[in-house]
Amino acid sequence: MDLADFETEDREWKENAKGNYVCIEERQIVATVFKNPYGVWQIVLKGEIWGRLVTDEIFTDPEDAIDRAMDVLDGADYQFIHMYPRKNSHQ
Repeated sequence: MDLADFETEDREWKENAKGNYVCIEERQIVATVFKNPYGVWQIVLKGEIWGRLVTDEIFTDPEDAIDRAMDVLDGADYQFIHMYPRKNSHQ
């Protein structure tokens, strides 16, 4: 996949060491597209305190998940649940 296809003037997508895709805006991660244990892709958005897992939306192709994440970051409606920070997540 060519992540340059998803870049905008303000956003850049990168693959991390775990094989997930992160969206970087103003040098901050604002969204992550990850493969869950069931083998489908989901979206997590960075919140002020907790992450927001986009619910009721799963994708078999990471490109589709990235497209949807971009729509959500641009203001599209979505449903979510809060994801609490992991203990010692900074280590």
